[in-house]
Amino acid sequence: MGMSEVATRAKRMQHFIFSVDRNGLLWLTDFRHPHLNRAMEVASRMGDWDAWTATLLGFLVPIGPFKATRRRAARAALPRILLALGICFAVKKVARRARPSVAVEGFSTLLSDPDPYSFPSSHAATSWAAYLGIANELGGLAWLLTVPAVLTSYSRLHVGAHYPLDVLIGTGIGVTIGLT
Repeated sequence: MGMSEVATRAKRMQHFIFSVDRNGLLWLTDFRHPHLNRAMEVASRMGDWDAWTATLLGFLVPIGPFKATRRRAARAALPRILLALGICFAVKKVARRARPSVAVEGFSTLLSDPDPYSFPSSHAATSWAAYLGIANELGGLAWLLTVPAVLTSYSRLHVGAHYPLDVLIGTGIGVTIGLT
């Protein structure tokens, strides 16, 4: 098998994967409803950098209950968030996959796109990295923090900011970072 045949097969495989990914997104967005849309917009914003900044700064406030625990949580989350963001932004610059609102004709997103590239989802990556990092550090019922990570990840599909593969790979990046 020559190099051109390998390249042709790789292109066909990529086209197939992207087609399944696109159709999966279109199927998921068929379930949009005004009340659910608002909830998913809020869940999506939980993964924004400014929401993370405000949360972690709140954890570092030197007064109030559970001061030591909150600081441990912030120390567990911050480096993981930064690493997840760094990896995602580097991959986005290389992959350069256009967001669905740009690439899919007639498709609309419920929120404005934070940057032009969708692969991988940095919202999913940072959410999983932070929540699992905090849960790993604090133990006990802190594993319930995976619920907001699931909500943030799904919300990125619901609002139309990402394809399923973007969120899946972003989640994989975040889980890997969060558990280390």
